[in-house]
Amino acid sequence: MSDEADPWSYRWVGFKGTRADEYLHAIGFSAHQPVALSKQTRRLRALFYSLQKSLQTGGPGTDMQSEGVLRLIFADYAQDRAADAAPPEEASAIQQQVEQAIRWLTLQYYQPISIEQMAQSLGYHRTHLSKMFKQHTGLSPMNFLLKIRMERAKLLLLEPLTIEQVASSVGFSDPLYFSKQFKKWYGRSPRNTARISSSTRTTAKLEQNSKNCRFRWNIMVYCRVSPGWGPLVPANTNRLTEGQPY
Repeated sequence: MSDEADPWSYRWVGFKGTRADEYLHAIGFSAHQPVALSKQTRRLRALFYSLQKSLQTGGPGTDMQSEGVLRLIFADYAQDRAADAAPPEEASAIQQQVEQAIRWLTLQYYQPISIEQMAQSLGYHRTHLSKMFKQHTGLSPMNFLLKIRMERAKLLLLEPLTIEQVASSVGFSDPLYFSKQFKKWYGRSPRNTARISSSTRTTAKLEQNSKNCRFRWNIMVYCRVSPGWGPLVPANTNRLTEGQPY
């Protein structure tokens, strides 16, 4: 517990996403348990520093790098929690099977894969693996795979990519079938999602241009001064209200 003699130091990290609650549950965070302890303090301190540095530096790949570091932080907390819980050997073996399947699906989602291929690759019987997977995740392996693909597709639609490119990137050879699955999952088509994203980017660009225009106008008004005459003010002063770009 923190006190005056031994105070806590804080690093605040904000994040969101469709799997945020899942990650928090995995490391033991909840409204009733807002503190999680870890034995790997030196490693976690280094990871938090790396995350902070990545976000402050910015540049290409910052989102992917910071997300990767945050996942490592979550993984360390989850491993410590699992070690403290010390589950029975059988339950631990089943959990390991499910975690292997999740990792396999997360890495192979962009391929035209099947559950038979996954079971064969991991060395488990298809029926047994599917049953254990649903018990632990609440979803069948195929629905879990679809969930991963839809989440990745939604992120890709934020980029200037075609529907065909997005579909291919998340394991769909048929863009029409991908569009049907996406609309069924999110309630709107990929094209509408991409259009909303494009409109948002355009609005942000216009807002930035407007800020730049106001900045240039301020430079003109307050910096251009003729000796003995005061500020130079254009004749059409009715356009010179704050927030009006020219």
